[in-house]
Amino acid sequence: MLGLDRPHLILILGLALSCLALVLVVILLYIRYSAARKRAASSEDVLQRIYFDIKDSLTKTISSGSPFRHTAADYNNCLTRHFGIRRLVIYISSRGRYTPLIWHNTDLPGINKLYFTPAAELVKKLTHLGHPLWFDRDEPHDNLARLLYEKLDMKVALPIMFGKQLYGFVVLSESDSYRLEDMAGYLVSLTDQLAYSFEISKKHHSSRSSRFQEKKPSSEQTEAEKVEKRVILDLLDDNIRLLKIYNENQLFSKFMRVIEAHVNPSFAFVFLPEKKKSRLSVAHSIRTVPAEIEKCYIKSADAMVKILSRDFGVHRVEHILEALGPGPVLQTFSRGGCKLLASFPLPQRRIGFLGLGEKKVSGGDYSPEEINIVETFCQTLRLTLDNIHQFRKIEELSYTDSMTGLYNYRYFYKRLTEEILRAKRFERFLALVIFDIDEFKIINDTHGHQTGDHILKQLGMLIHNSVRSIDIVSRYGGEEFCVIMPETDKEACEQFMERLRVKILEFEFRDRSNRKCLNISVSLGGAIYPTDATRIDRLIYCADMALLESKQSGRNKVCLYNPQIEKSSR
Repeated sequence: MLGLDRPHLILILGLALSCLALVLVVILLYIRYSAARKRAASSEDVLQRIYFDIKDSLTKTISSGSPFRHTAADYNNCLTRHFGIRRLVIYISSRGRYTPLIWHNTDLPGINKLYFTPAAELVKKLTHLGHPLWFDRDEPHDNLARLLYEKLDMKVALPIMFGKQLYGFVVLSESDSYRLEDMAGYLVSLTDQLAYSFEISKKHHSSRSSRFQEKKPSSEQTEAEKVEKRVILDLLDDNIRLLKIYNENQLFSKFMRVIEAHVNPSFAFVFLPEKKKSRLSVAHSIRTVPAEIEKCYIKSADAMVKILSRDFGVHRVEHILEALGPGPVLQTFSRGGCKLLASFPLPQRRIGFLGLGEKKVSGGDYSPEEINIVETFCQTLRLTLDNIHQFRKIEELSYTDSMTGLYNYRYFYKRLTEEILRAKRFERFLALVIFDIDEFKIINDTHGHQTGDHILKQLGMLIHNSVRSIDIVSRYGGEEFCVIMPETDKEACEQFMERLRVKILEFEFRDRSNRKCLNISVSLGGAIYPTDATRIDRLIYCADMALLESKQSGRNKVCLYNPQIEKSSR
């Protein structure tokens, strides 16, 4: 065979088998890697859903004005039940030390009597770092911390911090369901809400104390105490009102009014990132902001942004100048009379700034109490923005068609209602176009339902790229689509429908294997507000009747509604 002797043949056969084995190993490793990635993605989706549910539950508990113990109990139940945390202890600052408030599944005798002092190394590290401390990476030297680590197998300590104040910490063991490292970001966010609840409860306790004093004879209660009580109650009410807002513009508008009411600055402004630009500029303001600050913008890579994004809180402008030196932005703020800058994190790892001018009445500096009030509201702003961001994610999921990526029928009906009201208010035209794929059942029967789904995805993308930015494209159901077109009259609507019909007819659709080219046609029907209908359901009906007329006329046609269509259909 090929003039080779037996030893050479055995050698070649051995090499071939080795190569084959190597290929099989690579294939198996790839399959395992793909399966692991799918499991990780699935686990992340589940974690996100659980996180949203827990966060919503905690927000409702805080917004209801419940005591901190109730929020802590809710936190404990959610983490142990939904995240599968085996053991948990919540330590809270009380009478100069950190004592256990709530513990779960700990078989350590006398756990309620084991407390940390402010001098304990664990407390010092958490105060200094301000982020989770992992016991297995940084083994604790405190006797009690070592006991928690060795006897209860605790893995991480999460600080309950508000600003730079450590109110307590949560010590957690492993989870029965997920890796702690995968949950770290979610756990930190939920523990931040715990810190916020403690701050609110602390202020509420102060207001209760002042109400208790109110029961004393009026001669024993000074006017200053009455004023302090009113301020604390107003502060609590405003924080809770901010937490209940789910619209970003409304939130910032309310936030600025609250800052104005509580600290009375000569002016205030908020710098936010600009869309599609790597810089920040004034997005909201109250009173007369100096023109040089109003026109100023900050680059995202500016040293001030980097420093303040590592240390969120309220800072005096003069102190930032001392630390960073006279940069152009800081000098502009200083010349304009800006006294305080408060930084706060935004979703997607961005940052925003609140700037305050000098006090309006006295023209002087802000007291530590006023700085604390600003910091409290910035923390509330941060939590509410986070809630809004998560709410948007959930809303997008509920309004999006999973197959095509277009809006679904629920969103279509909501937006059509809004657009008709807008058209009515400004006395404008509005067009509604409904269309579907001709003989789509034949495509499914001939090429398979997977190819049919693939065509729907391609068609969704084609339609999305064929409309104006103000138009709303939705999947109406099955192979039917619709387009809401604000400020569009009969002539413009007919031109659009004809242009879209030709574009779809000429487009080469691909099957699932991306090999075969398929051609499809669509039939379109349109109706105009207020010419054809003034009510939502009637407008949909008219567009639907026009679509029916297109199909009955031979398909691959466009038709605008007119009253004769209804008469002929009868």
